[in-house]
Parts: sequence; C-alpha cells; structure tokens
Amino acid sequence: MAGDIDIAYSARLKDLTSATREVYYEGVKIDSLSLEITQAHYTEILEENRKGMWEFVLSAVDADTARDTIVVPDYAPTADLSSLEMQLIFEEGKMPVLALPAPLDINIEDRQLRYSGVECSDSMTQARIINDSLYITNAKRQRGPFMITLVFGSEECGIGRQTASGEILDPTVNWFNPFIRPVKGTYYYGSGDANQDGFIDSLDVQAIENGIETDEADIDGNKQINSDDKMLLEDYLKGNISYLPGHYEKLETKVERDDWVQKMMDIDSTNWDNRYVQGDAENCWVSGNYASQTSINFFGYYDDEIQWDKYDLSENRRFNLPIYYVHSSLDNPDGSHKGGHGMSAILTGDYTLEFDSWNFIEPQTDYTNVQPEIGGLICPFQEMFIFMLQIVLESIPMKIC
Repeated sequence: MAGDIDIAYSARLKDLTSATREVYYEGVKIDSLSLEITQAHYTEILEENRKGMWEFVLSAVDADTARDTIVVPDYAPTADLSSLEMQLIFEEGKMPVLALPAPLDINIEDRQLRYSGVECSDSMTQARIINDSLYITNAKRQRGPFMITLVFGSEECGIGRQTASGEILDPTVNWFNPFIRPVKGTYYYGSGDANQDGFIDSLDVQAIENGIETDEADIDGNKQINSDDKMLLEDYLKGNISYLPGHYEKLETKVERDDWVQKMMDIDSTNWDNRYVQGDAENCWVSGNYASQTSINFFGYYDDEIQWDKYDLSENRRFNLPIYYVHSSLDNPDGSHKGGHGMSAILTGDYTLEFDSWNFIEPQTDYTNVQPEIGGLICPFQEMFIFMLQIVLESIPMKIC
C-alpha cells in the first residue's frame, strides 16, 4: 500500500521483453487497468481504490504467472468535533443551533456520510439533528458538565460514534427588564413544550394526545390538560396564531397579560391557606414572606441564594415571569414607624414609569391589580415607587416596541 487506499504496484521483467498485467477487484476483471509492460522495472501508483480485495496477475509466454493480492481496508468513519466542543458551552435555557462538521471516511465509496442521530449520555441535555445541524438544550433545571455522542454513517458504510463534551452554565437573568421573562427557554408553565425536550413542535401535540401531565402542557392555564390545549398548540404550529397565552413577552395588551398573571396566581400555591404558618416570629409567615415565596416561584432564584429554610424551592421559577418584590412603609407624624406591607408587582402595561401600568398582587390572597387605598400602605408609597423606578430602570426600554 502506498497510502490508506492507494496501491503501489511494481513489476520486474527478467529475460522477458514484455508481460501482460491484469487486475481483478473482488474477482471481477477491471479491463481499464490491463496493460502491456515492456519496461524491465515498472512502477505505478493506483490512487483511491475501493475497499476490498485486489488481485494483480502478471503473465507472459514461456513464464510462470505471478499473482499478488492486497486488501484495501474498510475504514470506520470519523468526525473531528474539536471546533464543535468550543460551542457546547452555553447558558441554561438557551438552545444553540450548531452546524456539524462533515463526517470523514477514507473509503471513497463511503464519503457521502450523514449524521444519523445524537445520544445524550446523561439527563443533562436534550438534543436533535435536523439537516446536519445540532439543536441542543439543557434538560429542565439542569446545569454543569455533560457529554453527547454523535452517530453517523450507515450499516453499509460503517457506523461511527464520536463523543463531545460541553457545559451548561448558570443563566443570565434579566433582573431589571420587566418586559421579558427572567430566563430564556421553554421550561415554564404553559410554554407548549409539553414533553419538556426544549422544543415546541408536533411531538408536544402527540404528548398531549397521549395524556402527558406537565406544567408546560397546560397551554390555556386552566389547570386542565385536554383537547383545548392540543388545539391551541396546533394553531400555533400551523401559524394560525403567532403566540400562545403563556408566551408572556409576546402578549400584545395589558388585558392579556393581566389575565395570564391571574391564572398563574390561581395555580401558584403561595397564599394564606397553603403557606400560613403559626408560631413565633422566627417561624410564622408575615406579608414579606409571601412576597418572597412568590418571587421564588415566579422570578426564580438559585439554591445558594436562599439561606432561610422557611422557603420552599420545589417550585423555583416554575412560572418564569418577571414578578418583583414590593415593600411599602408608613410612618407616624412623629417619624415613628407605623407599619409596612410586603407585596408583589409585575408590569402588565406598556410604560415602566406609569403607576397604573403595574399590576400589584396580594400573594396572601392571590388578588391581582390591587388598588391603593386612601390612607393605606400603598397610596403614600406611589410617589416613592415611581422615583425608585426612574433610578433602577433607567437603563431599560421605557415603552414596549
């Protein structure tokens, strides 16, 4: 062999003026390679030969026939994934779409290779291959190192498998932009990603038909998963509607946003009946605790950010909505503290600096769009609230575009 699939052929003629060379591939004569050799020492490189057995027969009158055989190996396909691994580091909730490097095969007849699948070796990721592009996302609430195996080739050409490693990083949280969800992705209540694979597609329709019960499958937010959810998702996938009720950042009116927020508050378990704990000051719940728990369930936090064991992280970022903690305070004329109250708020209107654009929520009762009371705790807070918004939110858009 002169190379992986190249054959170096040489013949020496002794006491002969000529000889005939014939070449057989898998027992079949290749007429185009037959020739008459007249040189005493003949050499030739036959390039890029098919895999299998090759036989070279040299014959002449009044001379013994010489036969030589050589086998071109069936090489396994390979893939160089070094450039891909550099792109397999992404934040939780994001879904990179990566162009896959073409698989390689030394054998010329096996060079039209395609990727046939991708295997996730653990529960960290979900991945698919569509038109030689890798679509990958993290499994729900999973972060850290991961490995995937790309499969390519065929039974005829040989199956190749190549592993690649990556890492899912903590997400970039949109702390101060109330127009969008805190974290990107599809893992939240009513998203439409019924099977929780990071994609919203026909497989989710099938999952609903098969009776799946996930938060993401309750598309209309009525606490039931049925044919109504399936019809909504089908309309969305067909392009009949441009967004689902739970696609908060795409909702066009305050009425739509207020309606979805109320539905999610009705589903959320943070209220007086479900969360109230009696006891001493350390163990009982006051208004700020309800507001904090609501922020955990809607906005979301990481485990190491919650130091107080009275809070429940089992529904951390379940709803993925930009609900903020609000605290109002009222003082007596002499300057002494009269009282305070912890609540929640979410921007459902179009302007951050308009008080009426904010939906104030009483998490103890699940009431939304709570209005200020004359002489109450929220009313004197209105002016200070707008002043603080001007400082905190000055770097974000002031109007929905």
